[in-house]
Amino acid sequence: HMRLIYEGRVLREAETLECYKADSEVPVQVHFTAGHAALLGGSKPQVTQHNPFTTPVRGLPGSKGNRTSRMSGRLGGMALIRKYGILMKRQEFREKAEQIGFVKYR
Repeated sequence: HMRLIYEGRVLREAETLECYKADSEVPVQVHFTAGHAALLGGSKPQVTQHNPFTTPVRGLPGSKGNRTSRMSGRLGGMALIRKYGILMKRQEFREKAEQIGFVKYR
């Protein structure tokens, strides 16, 4: 996605740079936003978990890092708490444990 901005105004698709003054000090700004497909890296296709509140019976194929947190959607890895179907990152669980009903005894 690309946008051209001149004198604080976004130029639409039908507009041209005829209003551009070559002797002016104001530059033409080009804003480029890469799409989500352009930002992905790696050689394997990303495995998506469709419902963050349940995991498949046999687990997600691939590595442990493909599991997502149910709160933030961040990828888990070793810091994801899966017991009792919590599916939260360790830091997120520490913030929400009392609201869920867990009590710390030590």
